[in-house]
Amino acid sequence: MTADGRLIHVDATQNTDLFWALRGGGGNFGVVTSFEFKLHPIEPELMFCGPAYPEERANEIIPLWRDFMQTAPDRLNGLAEFSTIPEDPSVPEHAWGRRVVALAHVYDGPADEGERVVAPLRSFGEPLVDFSGRMPYRTIQSLYDGLFPKGRDRCYWKSTYLSRLDDEVIGEITARMAKRPSEMTFASIWKFGGFVQRVAADATAFGDRSMPFMLSLDAIWPGADDDDANIGWVRSFWQDMQRYSTGRLYLNFPGHGEGANLVRDAFGAEVYARLAKIKHRYDPDNLFRLNQNILPML
Repeated sequence: MTADGRLIHVDATQNTDLFWALRGGGGNFGVVTSFEFKLHPIEPELMFCGPAYPEERANEIIPLWRDFMQTAPDRLNGLAEFSTIPEDPSVPEHAWGRRVVALAHVYDGPADEGERVVAPLRSFGEPLVDFSGRMPYRTIQSLYDGLFPKGRDRCYWKSTYLSRLDDEVIGEITARMAKRPSEMTFASIWKFGGFVQRVAADATAFGDRSMPFMLSLDAIWPGADDDDANIGWVRSFWQDMQRYSTGRLYLNFPGHGEGANLVRDAFGAEVYARLAKIKHRYDPDNLFRLNQNILPML
């Protein structure tokens, strides 16, 4: 449904400009009333990999993970995640309150095969705790739900794509994480590759996919008194990481959307200019603006 009330169909043969824009361009162009998805078959049971190593070993663990992922099969995807183990009865008590680097991955294939593939990630020395196991896809999708109950926490999440992840970059990340002001905070290094990078840069509005890694800084804290400390920590960390960045960011993690050029920087100048023209065609008065907004331009 467009801003002027038209109900239109969008696909690879109809309204192709809008079809391109909707795949990565956000909710800037209208209200989608129905989707038709191309589904991907998955196994009834998948292998989830989740060893958590002591954070003091991060400068050792992350390079091992990085090197392993360079040759990992396309069916394996995941990230290296900094967090603090909560005091939860489902977790061994010796791990409560410990800062860790968890290697969280899913293998999209037979669980037996996946268990063999991820075995090296679980053997970089002794994990503090290992959350790995075989489980249905829907169970994997809900694993983090309990950590983020609606309405409980204050959050400020910001991201940047990294052009490299050498020992210098890793050292800076681990040093900054050691100074995080809240034990509730997460931060993740996402590995991109395989099918993700094989989509042509001009195929969708998401744009260029050549970045090898993304860093997301997910500050979480309980009360307003700590807003300045946590938001300031993320902003300072993010700004200093720009010398290792591609200059783009992931709009699911934009901070509070501040910055006049945030959306333009996220997409890159060429993609943003194309999106702005499509925006002008379908929403010239910018009715759909309560988002990471693209301004209409001729």
